[in-house]
Amino acid sequence: MNRSALRKFLVIFGLSRQIWISACLLFVFGLVLLESCNQKEETKVVVEDEEKSNGHIPVQECRPCHAGIVDSFLQTGKGRSFFPVKMAGEIADWNTAKPVFDKSKNLFYLAEKQNSSFNILEFRLEGKDTIHLRKELVSHVIGSGNQTVSFLREENGYLYEMPLTWYSRKKIWDLSPGYENGGNQRFDREIGTECLDCHNSGFEAIPNSINRYKNAGHALNCSSCHASANAHLEEMQKTNGKSKDLKIIRLAATDQQIQMDVCRNCHLEGIKIPRDKKPAGNFSPGKRFSDYYEVFITSASASGFGFASHAERLQMSACFKNSKGKLTCTTCHDPHGKLPEDPETFYNQKCLSCHTKTSHQKSCTKSNGKKTNCISCHLLKSGTSDIPHVNSTDHFIRKNPADFNPKKGKTELKNFAGNSVTKKEIGLAWLKYSENMADTLALQRVKSFLKFLPETEKLRYHYLKNLLGLPVADSSTFRKSSDPIVLFHWSEVKRKAGLPWYSELELACKKAPDRIDFLFRKALADEETGRIPNYEQILKRRPLDPDANTNLGYNFLNSGNHAEAEKFLKNALKGDPDRIMAKENLARCYIETGKFEEARKILNRLSVENPAENRYKEALKSLP
Repeated sequence: MNRSALRKFLVIFGLSRQIWISACLLFVFGLVLLESCNQKEETKVVVEDEEKSNGHIPVQECRPCHAGIVDSFLQTGKGRSFFPVKMAGEIADWNTAKPVFDKSKNLFYLAEKQNSSFNILEFRLEGKDTIHLRKELVSHVIGSGNQTVSFLREENGYLYEMPLTWYSRKKIWDLSPGYENGGNQRFDREIGTECLDCHNSGFEAIPNSINRYKNAGHALNCSSCHASANAHLEEMQKTNGKSKDLKIIRLAATDQQIQMDVCRNCHLEGIKIPRDKKPAGNFSPGKRFSDYYEVFITSASASGFGFASHAERLQMSACFKNSKGKLTCTTCHDPHGKLPEDPETFYNQKCLSCHTKTSHQKSCTKSNGKKTNCISCHLLKSGTSDIPHVNSTDHFIRKNPADFNPKKGKTELKNFAGNSVTKKEIGLAWLKYSENMADTLALQRVKSFLKFLPETEKLRYHYLKNLLGLPVADSSTFRKSSDPIVLFHWSEVKRKAGLPWYSELELACKKAPDRIDFLFRKALADEETGRIPNYEQILKRRPLDPDANTNLGYNFLNSGNHAEAEKFLKNALKGDPDRIMAKENLARCYIETGKFEEARKILNRLSVENPAENRYKEALKSLP
C-alpha cells in the first residue's frame, strides 16, 4: 500500500485521541459509574460446600436435634437455592445440549461438560467459519431446579451470570431470563447482593463494590427465616438444651404480619425504599418489614405478575383480607417440606378447610362430577412476565380471574408495605424506579417531590437528568460526603459546569477501589487531563474488558507498537465481538503492518454490518 493510500485510510478512520475519549465519555455518562484507582491483590471467591460463614452455620449442624426438619428442608427449593459447581451435572443435562441461537446478537451458545468442568461457549459463524469463540468456566449453580437452574462465573472475586439457563420443566437450554429479545448481557451481568440476598446465605461482599465477594456463601439455611440459628445452637450447647431462652424466632408463635414479612422479603417484586423513620439496625426475621422498608409496586401488578410477586398478589385477594389474620404463606406452603406429589388434591384440601359446606362448593362438585379443582378456576397459571419457559401460579385469588380486564394507563407506583408514606419516600421510589428502568418519563415525576428529597438525592436527580449548572442543593453536603457514589456524581456535575472536578473523582476512587466501571472513568479522566491512564488495573480484574482493551490497543497503535496493539484489540473483540472501534483500529493495525487480507476481512464485515457507512467501502478501495 503506498503512502498516499495509507494517509487516505487514516483520514477516513480519523480517530484522534480526543475524539475517541469523547466517544467513550458519551458512553460512560449513560451508566452509574464507580471505580477505583488503587491496585489491590486479586480476590478469589470461596467455592466450597456449606461452611460457617458470616454468622451463618451449616444447616447440618441443626440436624442432631431437628433431623426430620433438616432432611425435609434440604429437598425444598430454598434448601437447594445455591450449589457448588460439582452439582451442575446432576441438575442439568450437559450431555445432549444443543446450540442456542440469539438472533438479536447473531451469537450461538452451547453448554459443554469437559471432564469435571462445566463451560458455556459463545461463538459466531460466517458461513462454515467460526469467526468468534469465547469459553467461560461455570463456578456456581444458582436455582433449585424446580423451574430453572442458572450458572455463574467467577473472575478475580467478581461474580457474573452466564447467558444460558437450564429450564427444568421443559428440559431445554435457552437464554437466561432477561437475556431474550435483545437483552443479552452475555457474560457480564453483575451478580449483586440483592440477587444473593434471596438465593443465598452467608455470603461476604467486599464493601463499595457491585459484585465482588470474599465468600459466595451457600444455599438458604435456618437463619434465613429464624434469625440467629448460630446463637440458638450456642445457647442449647451451653445449657445442654435446657434453656428457656431459645434465642431464635419461632414464626408459628408470631402474628400474621411478621410471618408474612419473612416471605415478603424475597417474594415481593417492587421498589424497596428505606422508611423515613425506621428503628435502629436492619430488618431480620421477627421484625416488621414495614417498619424498615416501604415497597412500591407498579400499576402493572394488577394485570401481570412476576415470578417472585406472590406476596402482593395474595394480599390483593378477598380470601386474605377476610381471613382475619389466619391466611399466610405457610397455610398452603410448608417451608420445611418439598412440593406435594399430588398438588391438585393437596391445595384443594387447603381451600376446602375454609370453604366447607357452601352452595358454591356443592355446585362445583356436581359440575365436575368427581371432585373440585379450586386452583384451575380461581388462580391463573401461566407464563410469568419476567422469566421465559416458566409456568407459575398467580396468587391473586379471584372469582373469575380469566374475565379480569384491567384498564390500561400510565405507570403508577403504589405503596404496599405500610398504611401511609411520606412524600420523601414517594420521590425516592420514583427516582430509583427511573434509574433502574432508564425511564426518562418516570424521572420527570421526581421533579414534584424534589424539595422533599435529601441533598444527595437531589444531586443524583441532577446527574441522571444530565442538567447544566449546579443542583439546587447544599453543596457542602457533597464535599463532606464519604459515599463514593455521591463523590462521583458531584465530580461529574462539577466537570460539566466547568469547575475543578478531578479531586472528587480521585477521592471516590480511594473509597471504592473495586468498582470496574469507576476504574474506566478514572482512566478516561487521566487521558483527558494529560495524565497516564492505568487501563492495566481494569484488565487485572477483568482481562477481556472491551473498553479498556480497545483504548489500550489504540494507545499502543498510536505509539507504533503494533504487536501489543493487535493483542489488546483482539482481546477487546473477544470480550465484545461487536465493538466497532476495536474492529476499525485492528483493521488499521493490519494495514500498517502489511496484513492486507486480514484487514480486508474486517472491513468487509464492517461494511456488511453497517451498510450506510461509506468509510469502510472507501477504505476497501484503498487496499492493494
